Amino acid sequence: MTVSIMNLIRRIAGKFIQAGHGKASSSLAWPRTLTLESSFACNLDCVMCPRALSHFRSAAGRQSAILLPEVFERVLPSAHRFAHVHLTGWGEPLVNPHLADYIRRLSERGCEVSFSTNGTLLDEAMAARLLDTGLNLINVSCDAATRGSTSRPASSST
Repeated sequence: MTVSIMNLIRRIAGKFIQAGHGKASSSLAWPRTLTLESSFACNLDCVMCPRALSHFRSAAGRQSAILLPEVFERVLPSAHRFAHVHLTGWGEPLVNPHLADYIRRLSERGCEVSFSTNGTLLDEAMAARLLDTGLNLINVSCDAATRGSTSRPASSST
């Protein structure tokens, strides 16, 4: 059985309203924020990251997954219903080659767009690409002062 994204969102919003968290008005019938996992892939292997847990690594192919354009295209028509779209999940958004295009297209639909990054791939060229997209916020995560204090030892097994 295939469930459309719109029907899934409607069901979630309906349960939200039934639970008393919102009123059945057009302004509150939808969650304000949509979080899309733009990438499960990451360029780091930090000791504190849940991605290292065996149940994440064993998910079929998930450790290298990015939000593909064909999936994004299915979400895009509904994006205007959300005030904010956060393009972050368990991975590093900047490894997704489509990220700047996704941000631009969401911004064009009136969404505030943000993502969280480890910042290691944020160079001048990437910053220039992102500046032209309509991006509203970048959260840069800084979990340690040196690479050695966050990297997983080579002999470590999870």
